[in-house]
Amino acid sequence: TPGCGNVRWDAVFDTLHEIGYDGTMVIEAFGLSLDKLVPATKIWRRMYQSERQLASDGLRFMKENVARRWGK
Repeated sequence: TPGCGNVRWDAVFDTLHEIGYDGTMVIEAFGLSLDKLVPATKIWRRMYQSERQLASDGLRFMKENVARRWGK
């Protein structure tokens, strides 16, 4: 789920803001539902409750971080 794990998200969003980035942001997440993708992405366990929950949590995370820095 975006916001969890080892990525230093505050630094990522701060840097994007500092350089004046005003483009699109997306979430790329992999799960167990695409059998052919599982080995390529080295996924061996469920990373989130459901795709809908992942999308909801991820969107909230992105919106909160954008609002905090860009005031949008």
